[in-house]
Amino acid sequence: QAALQDQTRTVRLPANRSREARRIMTEERQQEQRHMGPVTDEALAEAVDVDAHNVARIRAANRPNVPLDVPVQPEGPTLAETLADDDAVQVAEAVATDSMVQELNQALSGLDPRERHIIAHYYGLLDAPTMSLEAIGGVLELSRERVRQIRNRAFSKLRACASGPRLAEYLG
Repeated sequence: QAALQDQTRTVRLPANRSREARRIMTEERQQEQRHMGPVTDEALAEAVDVDAHNVARIRAANRPNVPLDVPVQPEGPTLAETLADDDAVQVAEAVATDSMVQELNQALSGLDPRERHIIAHYYGLLDAPTMSLEAIGGVLELSRERVRQIRNRAFSKLRACASGPRLAEYLG
């Protein structure tokens, strides 16, 4: 009997829980026949002297497994085909990225060209390669310290704009 019990369920129940489940299911069938309808967890718990929470858990565990290859509706898609699609997450991420890029472009348009250049290259924004302060200074013929000062001033301007708090999240 133990071997049969182990093989009939997708998830194995301990022997005591299996006996408890059989008692609950037997009592449930009897009460459904007597009352001609569904039985509450509380009524079953009282009849078999088990906690109502455990009755609910055991009844939930005894629901039949639903195969994923069965159509949801006649001539319709299967359950596996209707489950969440990985592409849906990618679409949501793309929308969030587009939103971020629009906010960033709007905020950067409030900076002067040199500040925009420094921020874009330091953070690798707007298809600009990521560069160190020293490398940016070499391109603009400024010292590393001067580039850092301009970057900090530009960053302060970005924080002060309406979308500043969200941009701070994007830029770190």
